[in-house]
Amino acid sequence: MLRLCLTAILLIFVVAASSASALNVPALQGRVNDHARLLSPEQAAALEEKLRAYEAKTTNQIALLTVPSLEGEASEDFSVRAAREWELGQEKRNNGVLIFIAAEERGIRIEVGYGLEGALTDAQSSIIIRNIMIPAFREGDFNRGIDAGVDAIQAAIAGEFTAPETSSPRRSRDDSNEVFSLGLILLILFSSFLSYLPLPVTGLAGGIIGGVVGSFLVGSIFLPALAGVFLGILLPLLFRGTGGGPGRGIGGRAYRGTGWGTGRGWGGGRGGFGGGGFSGGGGSFGGGGASGRW
Repeated sequence: MLRLCLTAILLIFVVAASSASALNVPALQGRVNDHARLLSPEQAAALEEKLRAYEAKTTNQIALLTVPSLEGEASEDFSVRAAREWELGQEKRNNGVLIFIAAEERGIRIEVGYGLEGALTDAQSSIIIRNIMIPAFREGDFNRGIDAGVDAIQAAIAGEFTAPETSSPRRSRDDSNEVFSLGLILLILFSSFLSYLPLPVTGLAGGIIGGVVGSFLVGSIFLPALAGVFLGILLPLLFRGTGGGPGRGIGGRAYRGTGWGTGRGWGGGRGGFGGGGFSGGGGSFGGGGASGRW
């Protein structure tokens, strides 16, 4: 019960921290929105035309969004937020798909509208990412990976997709790295709050955080207890003496770059090919799809 309560408290802090530092969703410039500049102008223009022709033939809207970094935000949260704000797909058919790529995090997400979830299933989306897009991305060929991913998505929607019999050799190691990285991110988020607490409370909170995060990472009791004691001593030393006000500690880092409005964001991306006029049609998304890392 105690572990459950501590986990609930940890989740509350994570939600609060995420809300405070959420990145802005960029304005929809076209079907290709390449803010990470993974494609050349010629490649982006060719993909824009390919997606335009597909929409004209089927009414299904597929869009690409790439970003340089999520700065700690979960790719699933950001991608579904972008898909909902852009309203890809028609209002009554909900036939939109968003291909989302976070360059620094090496993350790929396929976000599927409600109306296409039966045709483009979560399992198929996972196979497309893992067996088609990731191998090309690991070779540095983003254009080939994205283009092949689009072909596979279109085939799946048409009921013509056949999964390739290939596997990703680094999958288990990537999964382990994801768990460890998530634990470190949670630790950093919580640690940033400690700079606002009195020293005795900081030590106690550090011990609790160490135990919870340690339990999450190793699934045992002894090691988390040691982590709790260690962090209870170390964290007060790390987070004392930082300056007052917003921006203290690790959690106050603000994005310094060209944005597209208030808050944090990126600028200078490629998109909007084909003369403009593209917009979502009122489609809805519920989080269906899949994610992966290369």
